[in-house]
Order: sequence, then structure tokens, then C-alpha cells
Amino acid sequence: MTNISRRTFLAGGTVLTAGAALGGSALLTGCGNDDDTDKSAGTTGSGGPSGEPWKLGALIPITGIETQVGESMKISTQIAVDQINATGGILGRPIQLIIEDEASDPAVAVDKARKLIQQDEVTFMVGTLISAVRNAVLEVTAAAKVPLFNPTYYEGGLCQEYFASTGALPNQQIEPFIPWIYDNLGKSFYLIGSDYVWPRGSFAFVKSYVEQLGGKIVGEEYVPFGVTDFSASITRILDAKPDVLYPLVAGSDGITFWKQLAGFDFKGKRASHSVSEAIVAGLDAEVAKGIISAGPYFMVIDSPANRTFIEEYHSRLDDSAVVDTFGEGMYDAVHLLAEGAKRAGSLEIPALMKGIQGATFDAPQGRLVVDAATQHASLGFHIAEIKGNGWRDFEILESKEAIAPAADCGIAPAT
Repeated sequence: MTNISRRTFLAGGTVLTAGAALGGSALLTGCGNDDDTDKSAGTTGSGGPSGEPWKLGALIPITGIETQVGESMKISTQIAVDQINATGGILGRPIQLIIEDEASDPAVAVDKARKLIQQDEVTFMVGTLISAVRNAVLEVTAAAKVPLFNPTYYEGGLCQEYFASTGALPNQQIEPFIPWIYDNLGKSFYLIGSDYVWPRGSFAFVKSYVEQLGGKIVGEEYVPFGVTDFSASITRILDAKPDVLYPLVAGSDGITFWKQLAGFDFKGKRASHSVSEAIVAGLDAEVAKGIISAGPYFMVIDSPANRTFIEEYHSRLDDSAVVDTFGEGMYDAVHLLAEGAKRAGSLEIPALMKGIQGATFDAPQGRLVVDAATQHASLGFHIAEIKGNGWRDFEILESKEAIAPAADCGIAPAT
């Protein structure tokens, strides 16, 4: 594995507050900061859980560079908790959800993780998004033997006792995407990403798959967080004349990049596995039109489980609100945690982790199974073309049945 997994992450740019407030009646939720976290607990009413609350911590980027997806993660987690509490909780105990803002900053996230463990005495954690944050938090949670359930796709390599994942590994998202791009869009690629572990680790896989197919990487570069002018990078892209531009520029920086690219006469195709409904909502329809994305989940998936999920999500906001693969991953993680406890018949961590191994859930994206060896879930895979800037403007071009996680959790190829 490459030596980039502990790369220092320095978030740049303006810190923004997440958008609309959580709607609906929140059950047993603490959502706040170090000073005013609400730790109240109760029952769901007649027939609801009545045992001692079971504390679940959630680390979510409510502010910072990934604020545009923080709301989706927060509301999706709350929906899962409310559903579980409404049907008896976990082994008769209500979930007490305590949410902290990790701000896409490793130092902040570590402080919040320690608070959740030491002050709030949570038993389990879900969340984080950016890989540098995940890696920093995992050092804290693993040392404390508090499991962390990751909801987001990442560069792989984390097979650990106190780590589970509903986020896609490279073999579940990048490996099936690159051959499709090669066959349908072009054979030369320009890669541009934010300068931290996720784009670097992910591009190691992209390059390996492109080279195996006989394609060519005509450019690769990394930009710091907080860039406001991408013109120099875009000029290099135009000069290289790639068939396919493949950006992994994170969060709000990515929105800035896509907008500025639209001001240039780029002739190639645009593809990336990081363009979600939340990103597209920040673009004009003409800017978003034609981008090809791929991942385990899109809101337009037509299934009873997804329709129910979207209906509940919209009931808390409005019909234009978007939930993305990160929010759906949080929702799935909480439900798989509950299923694991049910299988184990225990909330003691060793038994609970054994119960999670092999747990199943009929998720909005499709049926998930947690692989016993890796503690990563099998995941669906979809390729979508974006036709506008609304969530209904994602047209699914190709889908695959659930893909099992790599046996080694996706250790990056040598570069």
C-alpha cells in the first residue's frame, strides 16, 4: 500500500453552516456541540422500547468543505434511528443518537470522537466522510474498542476488527466503471483531484485499470483545498486533449471546478464516481448535463424500499431535497447495526461485531450483506448520465447485481 494514508489534511475556504434544519419529530436525539448536546432519552410511546437507552455517536460534516452532504447524512441517520425505535429499539432498548459536527477536519473530528467516547460514553459510532478524517478518527475509536461504521466510498485498505463499512471499495465502484468508460467514452484520461489520501489512493486504482485495458493517462495533478481559481489546471487539461476528464475534487471545491470548466471549450467527456445529487444541486443544469457518474446508490433507483425511503426523507424537508450515497450509507449502517444486534442477541461489542458479520438489510439501493471476513457490505453498482441539476435528472444507463468487497479490503496497487 502507498505511504499516503496518513497524509495531513488542511481544510480551506469558508466554513458554511448546513442548510435546512431537521424536520419531523426527532426521537431520542442529541444533536449539538460540546456544550449543549441533548442527551435526553425516553420511549417511542405505547409498545416502544423502554429499557436503558443505548448510545450511538454520529460524526457528520455539518460544516466545512463537505457541508453540502452533511444534511443528507444527518437526516438519513435520524430516519433509521426513528424507524428502529418505533419498532422496539435494539433488543428492547431505545437508541439515543448523539450527533457531532466533524467539520471535515481531522483535528476537530478527533476531539469530537474523544468527547463522544469519554463524556457521552457512546458504545458505537457511525459516520465521517473525508478519508483523512476517517483515518484520524479510527485511531481513536480502535484504541478505545468503540467500533466505527463507515458509510462512504473510500480508497480501501481498512480491514480492522473495530471497523465496518457500507461505503464502496474501489473494486465495487471504480473497477466496474473504468471498462465502461473505456468502451463508451474514450481511451485517454486526465486525472485531477484534491491533494489528500482519497483522490491519490483512488487514482492508483484508476491508473491500474486504465493501463490493464491499454488506455493512457495523459495528465495527473492534485490541488490544495480552498482553490478558487482552477484556470491554470483547466488550461493544462485543454492542452492534453484527453478523451475523458476524471475529476475527484472534493466537496464545494468540486462544485467550483465544474462551474469554471464550463467556461472553457473542453471537447472531451466528463466522468467521475464522485458526482452525486448533492453536487449536482449546486450546479446549473447546463453545467451538470452530460456528466457520467457511478456508485452504489442514486435517488432514481426504482424499488419499493427506495420509494419508501425517499418519501420519508421528503416528508422531513420537501420534494426537492436530495439524499445521496453518503446519506443512504448512513441509513444502511444503522439498520445493519440493529440487525447485527438482533442476530447476536447482545449489545456487547464482541458479540455485536460477530452479529454484524453476515447481517443483511433490504436497503434503498438493494439487498446488502455484510461480508464476514472484511466487515464490508456487498453493494449495488449503477452508472448514471446526468441530464440536468435535479435529482430526477439522473438516468441510469447500466446496473450490476451486488458486488462483494475485495478480500483484502482494497489495498492500493503499487505506483
